[in-house]
Amino acid sequence: MSDSSDNETELQESWGLKIPNEKPLGEVVVVLNHVKKQYSLEGRDDVVTALEDIHVATGSEFYPIRRGEFIMLRGPSGGGKTTLLNLLGTIDRATSGTVEILGKIVDQSSTDDYLSRLRLEKIGFVFQTFNLLATMSAFENVELPMIILGKLSSDEIKARTKELLLLVGL
Repeated sequence: MSDSSDNETELQESWGLKIPNEKPLGEVVVVLNHVKKQYSLEGRDDVVTALEDIHVATGSEFYPIRRGEFIMLRGPSGGGKTTLLNLLGTIDRATSGTVEILGKIVDQSSTDDYLSRLRLEKIGFVFQTFNLLATMSAFENVELPMIILGKLSSDEIKARTKELLLLVGL
Protein backbone atom coordinates (compact mmCIF):
# COMPACT_ATOMS: atom_id res chain seq x y z
CA MET A 1 0.00 0.00 0.00
CA SER A 2 1.44 3.38 -0.97
CA ASP A 3 1.26 6.55 1.05
CA SER A 4 -0.21 9.85 -0.20
CA SER A 5 3.15 11.17 -1.40
CA ASP A 6 3.49 8.10 -3.69
CA ASN A 7 -0.02 8.74 -5.05
CA GLU A 8 0.86 12.37 -5.65
CA THR A 9 4.02 11.37 -7.55
CA GLU A 10 2.05 8.85 -9.67
CA LEU A 11 -0.54 11.50 -10.50
CA GLN A 12 2.14 14.00 -11.48
CA GLU A 13 3.90 11.47 -13.71
CA SER A 14 0.80 10.03 -15.39
CA TRP A 15 -0.77 13.40 -16.19
CA GLY A 16 2.41 15.42 -16.58
CA LEU A 17 1.25 17.62 -13.72
CA LYS A 18 3.27 19.52 -11.20
CA ILE A 19 1.25 20.03 -8.05
CA PRO A 20 2.45 23.26 -6.44
CA ASN A 21 4.04 23.11 -3.05
CA GLU A 22 2.50 25.15 -0.30
CA LYS A 23 4.21 28.48 0.00
CA PRO A 24 4.07 31.00 2.80
CA LEU A 25 1.72 33.88 2.17
CA GLY A 26 2.98 37.43 2.07
CA GLU A 27 1.82 40.55 3.80
CA VAL A 28 -1.81 41.63 4.02
CA VAL A 29 -2.84 43.51 0.88
CA VAL A 30 -6.61 43.98 1.32
CA VAL A 31 -8.75 44.56 4.40
CA LEU A 32 -12.42 45.56 4.24
CA ASN A 33 -14.07 46.81 7.42
CA HIS A 34 -17.87 46.86 7.32
CA VAL A 35 -17.98 48.26 3.78
CA LYS A 36 -21.25 49.52 2.38
CA LYS A 37 -21.89 50.90 -1.08
CA GLN A 38 -25.09 52.65 -2.07
CA TYR A 39 -26.05 54.46 -5.24
CA SER A 40 -28.50 57.35 -5.42
CA LEU A 41 -30.91 57.32 -8.31
CA GLU A 42 -31.25 60.62 -10.09
CA GLY A 43 -34.72 62.10 -9.67
CA ARG A 44 -35.67 59.64 -6.92
CA ASP A 45 -35.44 59.69 -3.16
CA ASP A 46 -34.53 56.02 -2.72
CA VAL A 47 -31.09 54.46 -2.95
CA VAL A 48 -29.82 51.13 -4.24
CA THR A 49 -27.62 49.17 -1.85
CA ALA A 50 -25.02 47.22 -3.83
CA LEU A 51 -22.90 46.07 -0.86
CA GLU A 52 -23.90 45.75 2.78
CA ASP A 53 -21.47 45.14 5.66
CA ILE A 54 -18.65 43.47 3.70
CA HIS A 55 -16.08 42.49 6.30
CA VAL A 56 -12.81 40.86 5.22
CA ALA A 57 -10.57 41.37 8.23
CA THR A 58 -8.89 39.64 11.12
CA GLY A 59 -11.56 38.21 13.40
CA SER A 60 -14.22 38.02 10.69
CA GLU A 61 -15.55 35.04 8.77
CA PHE A 62 -13.21 36.02 5.90
CA TYR A 63 -9.59 36.77 6.72
CA PRO A 64 -7.67 39.65 5.10
CA ILE A 65 -6.35 38.95 1.62
CA ARG A 66 -2.60 38.36 1.55
CA ARG A 67 -0.01 38.61 -1.20
CA GLY A 68 0.25 35.28 -3.00
CA GLU A 69 -3.33 34.18 -2.42
CA PHE A 70 -5.67 33.24 -5.23
CA ILE A 71 -9.12 34.64 -4.52
CA MET A 72 -12.30 33.82 -6.40
CA LEU A 73 -15.32 36.08 -6.26
CA ARG A 74 -18.61 34.55 -7.33
CA GLY A 75 -22.28 35.25 -6.96
CA PRO A 76 -25.48 35.98 -8.83
CA SER A 77 -25.87 38.67 -11.44
CA GLY A 78 -26.46 41.95 -9.63
CA GLY A 79 -24.93 40.59 -6.44
CA GLY A 80 -22.25 43.30 -6.12
CA LYS A 81 -19.17 41.54 -7.56
CA THR A 82 -18.29 44.36 -9.97
CA THR A 83 -19.01 46.98 -7.32
CA LEU A 84 -16.61 45.25 -4.93
CA LEU A 85 -13.92 45.01 -7.61
CA ASN A 86 -14.40 48.70 -8.41
CA LEU A 87 -13.82 49.52 -4.73
CA LEU A 88 -10.71 47.34 -4.60
CA GLY A 89 -9.43 48.89 -7.82
CA THR A 90 -10.05 52.38 -6.37
CA ILE A 91 -12.32 53.20 -9.30
CA ASP A 92 -15.16 53.84 -6.84
CA ARG A 93 -15.37 54.60 -3.13
CA ALA A 94 -17.37 53.01 -0.35
CA THR A 95 -20.36 54.85 1.08
CA SER A 96 -19.27 53.77 4.55
CA GLY A 97 -16.73 51.49 6.16
CA THR A 98 -13.09 51.34 5.16
CA VAL A 99 -11.14 49.76 2.34
CA GLU A 100 -7.50 49.24 3.20
CA ILE A 101 -5.02 48.47 0.43
CA LEU A 102 -1.41 47.71 1.33
CA GLY A 103 -1.89 49.25 4.76
CA LYS A 104 -3.38 52.51 3.45
CA ILE A 105 -7.00 53.53 3.97
CA VAL A 106 -8.95 54.37 0.81
CA ASP A 107 -12.03 56.42 1.62
CA GLN A 108 -13.96 59.57 0.70
CA SER A 109 -11.01 61.75 1.75
CA SER A 110 -8.55 60.01 -0.63
CA THR A 111 -7.58 62.42 -3.40
CA ASP A 112 -7.86 61.51 -7.08
CA ASP A 113 -4.10 62.09 -7.44
CA TYR A 114 -3.38 59.63 -4.62
CA LEU A 115 -5.74 57.01 -6.07
CA SER A 116 -4.32 57.43 -9.59
CA ARG A 117 -0.80 56.89 -8.24
CA LEU A 118 -1.93 53.84 -6.24
CA ARG A 119 -3.49 52.30 -9.37
CA LEU A 120 -0.41 53.11 -11.43
CA GLU A 121 2.09 51.66 -8.98
CA LYS A 122 0.30 48.90 -7.08
CA ILE A 123 -2.96 47.69 -8.63
CA GLY A 124 -3.41 45.63 -11.78
CA PHE A 125 -6.91 45.66 -13.15
CA VAL A 126 -8.20 43.73 -16.17
CA PHE A 127 -11.64 44.86 -17.22
CA GLN A 128 -14.32 42.43 -18.36
CA THR A 129 -15.01 44.60 -21.38
CA PHE A 130 -12.61 45.91 -23.98
CA ASN A 131 -10.86 49.00 -22.58
CA LEU A 132 -7.76 49.51 -24.70
CA LEU A 133 -7.05 52.94 -26.12
CA ALA A 134 -8.36 52.48 -29.67
CA THR A 135 -5.84 54.84 -31.26
CA MET A 136 -2.90 52.82 -29.91
CA SER A 137 -1.54 49.38 -30.75
CA ALA A 138 -1.54 46.54 -28.19
CA PHE A 139 2.18 47.18 -27.71
CA GLU A 140 1.57 50.88 -27.00
CA ASN A 141 -1.30 50.08 -24.61
CA VAL A 142 0.96 47.77 -22.60
CA GLU A 143 3.91 50.15 -22.47
CA LEU A 144 1.87 53.26 -21.58
CA PRO A 145 1.64 52.64 -17.78
CA MET A 146 5.39 52.00 -17.63
CA ILE A 147 6.08 55.24 -19.49
CA ILE A 148 3.82 57.18 -17.11
CA LEU A 149 5.44 55.55 -14.07
CA GLY A 150 8.85 56.67 -15.32
CA LYS A 151 10.98 54.11 -13.50
CA LEU A 152 12.40 52.27 -16.53
CA SER A 153 14.47 53.40 -19.49
CA SER A 154 12.97 53.32 -22.97
CA ASP A 155 14.86 50.11 -23.79
CA GLU A 156 13.75 48.47 -20.53
CA ILE A 157 10.12 49.43 -21.24
CA LYS A 158 10.27 47.92 -24.73
CA ALA A 159 11.86 44.70 -23.42
CA ARG A 160 9.31 44.38 -20.61
CA THR A 161 6.43 45.08 -22.99
CA LYS A 162 7.61 42.31 -25.32
CA GLU A 163 7.98 39.95 -22.35
CA LEU A 164 4.45 40.68 -21.11
CA LEU A 165 2.88 40.29 -24.56
CA LEU A 166 4.70 36.98 -25.09
CA LEU A 167 3.41 35.74 -21.71
CA VAL A 168 -0.17 36.08 -22.97
CA GLY A 169 0.53 34.79 -26.46
CA LEU A 170 0.53 38.10 -28.33
